Amino acid sequence: MESFSKLGDSIYFKDAESLFVLRYTDSKVVFSDKNLTFTQKAELPKVTLTVEGEAEASLVLRIPHWCKESPTVKLNGKAVTHEEENGFIRISRQWQNGDTVEVILPMSVVAHSLPDNKDALSFTYGPWLLSADLGKSKMETGVTGVNVTVPLADESISGDIRVNAESVSVWLKSLKSNLARDENSLTFRMKNTDRELIFTPHYKQHESRYGIYFRFHT
Repeated sequence: MESFSKLGDSIYFKDAESLFVLRYTDSKVVFSDKNLTFTQKAELPKVTLTVEGEAEASLVLRIPHWCKESPTVKLNGKAVTHEEENGFIRISRQWQNGDTVEVILPMSVVAHSLPDNKDALSFTYGPWLLSADLGKSKMETGVTGVNVTVPLADESISGDIRVNAESVSVWLKSLKSNLARDENSLTFRMKNTDRELIFTPHYKQHESRYGIYFRFHT
């Protein structure tokens, strides 16, 4: 079900003294209890919040589950120490008009297995699911209420990947280098396998065949 009006839900919550930031996306919120306005610019892994107004309050930022290292926080361009509790960062201060908070949320490639098959793997990078581009062969246009491109079965494409390692678990220990990110790009190249697949965030896949889960073996 498409319900785009719901996309703004649950970005921010508040109590009398604190504003909670739960989702990282370009947005703006008025903290009316304190006459403060926060404008968020999200360019993951960096998130920047700019303040309008002056008041004493706490800004509480969620640490996502995919953030495997402690985030770094800068206030007006200078690194600051911060409290971390129950998966949140708390910054309490007398806010000044024009203050900026910059948070870096470290991201890494993570493998996910199926419950009934530990060697059937997919990958994420931060909040993004990765998928492999498998080409555009045997694609045709069909109609299912709207015009869509439908992939026909292509038996030449296998869902199996053989790793060049003692075991899949050994290959996964070097996942950072075995699914390496291109510099300044969200492109990831699989290495030390029998196939040279290229992964990107799944939302970038358009008009091509793709793969998400693959069976890994030696």
